[in-house]
Amino acid sequence: VPGHESPAAHFETVHTFLRSLGRVRANEVRLYNGLGDLVYVSPPSTYKAGRHAPAWFAALVGPAPAQVVLPLRGGRLVIVPDASRSVLDAWDDLGQLAGVALVFFVAVNVLVFWLIGRLLAPVREILRGLAAIREGRFETRLPSFALPELSASSETFNSVADALERRTAENRRLALVVEQTSDAILIADRAGRIHFSNSAAARLFGGDGETLAGKDLRALAPPGKEKEVAAQLEAAFRGEAVQNVETQRRRHDGTLIDVSLSTAPLVEPRSGAVIGQILSLRDITEKKRAEEAARELRWNRQITHLIQQRVDEER
Repeated sequence: VPGHESPAAHFETVHTFLRSLGRVRANEVRLYNGLGDLVYVSPPSTYKAGRHAPAWFAALVGPAPAQVVLPLRGGRLVIVPDASRSVLDAWDDLGQLAGVALVFFVAVNVLVFWLIGRLLAPVREILRGLAAIREGRFETRLPSFALPELSASSETFNSVADALERRTAENRRLALVVEQTSDAILIADRAGRIHFSNSAAARLFGGDGETLAGKDLRALAPPGKEKEVAAQLEAAFRGEAVQNVETQRRRHDGTLIDVSLSTAPLVEPRSGAVIGQILSLRDITEKKRAEEAARELRWNRQITHLIQQRVDEER
C-alpha cells in the first residue's frame, strides 16, 4: 500500500481486500476501525457446517494458539486461529476408528469363543460322561479325542467305567444270590448289632427285615446262649470262621428253632480291619425232628426185636 495513502483510504483498501478474500482456512479474520468497532469478520467455514465435536474432546485435543493482532493505519486486523474443523475431523476419525475397533473386538471375541467352544467340547463331553456315571449309567463310554491329554482322560474314564460296570454287575448278582438263597444271612457290626438281613432271615425269625435291623445278635439267642454269641463275635474279630455249628435261636414270637450256624469276619478291603460279622443260618428243625423220629424208630425196632426174642425163648 503506498505510504502516502490516507489512513481512511488505507483502511478501506484492506477492507475491500478482506471481503474479496473470504475465508482463510482455519482462521477467522476480524477488522476493527480506529474506534474499536468490528467492521468486518470473515464468513464461517462451510466445511461440516453446523457440526461440532464434544466440548470435552475439543478441550482435550484442541490447540490453544494465541490470536495475532496486526496494527493498521485507521484500525487493526485481528487473526483468530480456529481449529474446530480439525478437531471435528479428529472426532469423526476417532468415531470411525472406534467403530472399526468395535467390529474387530466383536469379531475377535466371536473367534475366541468359537475356538474355546471347540477346545472345551471334549471337556463338556467328559462332564456329561461323569454325570451319567453319577446317575448309575455305567455303560457310558467316551470317544477318543484329538488332544493327547484329553484322549488319555477318555481312556482312563472308559477303563474306570468298565471296572464300575463289572463291579456293579457282580454286586447285582451277589445281591440276587443273597436275597434268593434259602439260608438266612445276617450282617452285624463289631458291637453285634444287625445292619442287614435278607428275606430268608425275615422268614426264619418272623416279622420282616426292618424288625431285625438294629437288633442285637444276643437278643436272637435263647437264654443261656448269650456267651456263645459273644464267643462267635470274638472269633470273628480274630479273623476266625465258625462252620456248621448246630445250635438254637429264638424267633420273633419267642419260639425256639434249631439252626446250623456259620460265621465269618467282615473285613474292610483297604485296611484289612475286621468291621463286623457275617452269619449264615439254616433251619434244621425238621431235620432234627426227622433224626429224632429215626432214632425213636430204631429204638422201637430194637425193643420189638428184644420182645420177640423173649417170646421165642419162652416158647
